[in-house]
Amino acid sequence: VPVLCTLKGILQSSRSPLLKDLMRYLVDIFRSYKTEVKELLAGDPTLLQELEYDTRQFEKQRKEAAKQQQQQDQDLQGDGIEAEGETSEIDVGGEMAAAAEPGELPLGSIP
Repeated sequence: VPVLCTLKGILQSSRSPLLKDLMRYLVDIFRSYKTEVKELLAGDPTLLQELEYDTRQFEKQRKEAAKQQQQQDQDLQGDGIEAEGETSEIDVGGEMAAAAEPGELPLGSIP
């Protein structure tokens, strides 16, 4: 764990994209072995507080990202996107023609 915390500092200072993966790993370790990690880092209370804070912030960000993804999924479903296999009518030269799936031509429209 101390080596991982040192690595966390290095990745933070270099703004590495690997920090997210390391934080996910640290959160899992901290969640699974909370008492052991606290005992191990008892000699460095600052590092323990940083790890607890970072764990809370990481969890909060992960929940917000999941909430935003869920909202985007709901928005896509509610935007009137037609379900697969549905057709709609289109006025073509005064006649109503059924529009098929995107990229398909309605029957009888081939010259």
